[in-house]
Amino acid sequence: MIRFLYFCYNINATSTSFIGKYTAKIIRKLTLLLSVLILPIYFYYIRLYVLPRLMKTQDGISITLTSFPARITKVYQVIISLMLQTSEVREIILYLSKEQFASITALPKSLKLLIPYGLKVILVDGDMRSYKKYIYNKEFLGDIGFIIVDDDIIYHPDTTSILLRAEKKFPKHVYANRCVVMESAKEYQYWKLANKEGSGSYMATGCAGVYYPFGTLHNLAYDKKNAWANCPDGDDIWLKVATNMTNSEVIFTGFTQLLLPILNNNANDLHIKNVEGKRNDINLNNVEKFIAKTYGKKPFS
Repeated sequence: MIRFLYFCYNINATSTSFIGKYTAKIIRKLTLLLSVLILPIYFYYIRLYVLPRLMKTQDGISITLTSFPARITKVYQVIISLMLQTSEVREIILYLSKEQFASITALPKSLKLLIPYGLKVILVDGDMRSYKKYIYNKEFLGDIGFIIVDDDIIYHPDTTSILLRAEKKFPKHVYANRCVVMESAKEYQYWKLANKEGSGSYMATGCAGVYYPFGTLHNLAYDKKNAWANCPDGDDIWLKVATNMTNSEVIFTGFTQLLLPILNNNANDLHIKNVEGKRNDINLNNVEKFIAKTYGKKPFS
C-alpha cells in the first residue's frame, strides 16, 4: 500500500511542462486525500495481523525520532511505516519530553499498542525540540550507529535499505536520503536539494532518514549546552559540524522521490521559521563563530 501511494505521489514529479506539472499537482492532492482515508484502516489491519507475525530480532538498525503534542496522535503511522521496512529494524525509539507528556500511560492508545512490536518510548527531562530525536542516544541506546527520522512522514518501505546499501558503496561516512548543497555565498533558503549520488558539499536533512554509523559523530553532537546556546532550532546544522569533526562526509544516496507527508495543521512551522524566517542563517553564523573560537577550525570546510 505505501509503495503504491509513493508511486502515485511521484507521478510526473520531474516533469518540466506546464501540463505535466499541473497534472502532478492534482495527482499529489488526490493521493494525499486517499492516504488520509485509507492509511488508518490499512495500519489497523497491519497492527492486528502483520506485526504479531514479525519476529523480534537483535539484529538490524535502530531508528530514533521525537514528537510533540500537536502531532502525537498520528505518530503511530510513522512508526508502523518504519516497522514495515524491507531491511531489519531492531528497535524504534521515540523520545518525548516530560514537560509535554506526564507519563507513557497518557499517550494515545495507537502508540501504546505498538510497544510490544519494537517501539520503545523514553521520556526525557527538558525539551530540546528536534534535538531529542538523537541527543540522548548514547545514554539510552549505547555508542552504536543509528538512523534518525522525522515525525510527519510516511516512510517508503526501502528507506532504511537504501541507506544501508549506500554504506556498502561508500564506507565509513554518513548517509542521507535527502541533502541540501551548501553554498556559503547564498542564504540558506536558496540552497538547492542534492541530485547527484555520492559526496559533495552536502548537509543532511533528517526528514527522509539519515544514517550515522558508529564513529561518524564527534562528541560535540551530544553537547546539549552548546547545541542549545548556538543552534537551538538547527539540529541538522549541528550534526553537520559534528560529522565534519570526525572527517566523515555526508553521502547522498540518490533517493529522489517526493516524501509522502502526514497532514498536520502545523507541519511546516519549523520550516517557515528556519528557512523562510532565515533562522538557519543565524544558526549557521553562530555555529561558525563558536567552532572557530572553541576549536580553531572552520566548521563547514
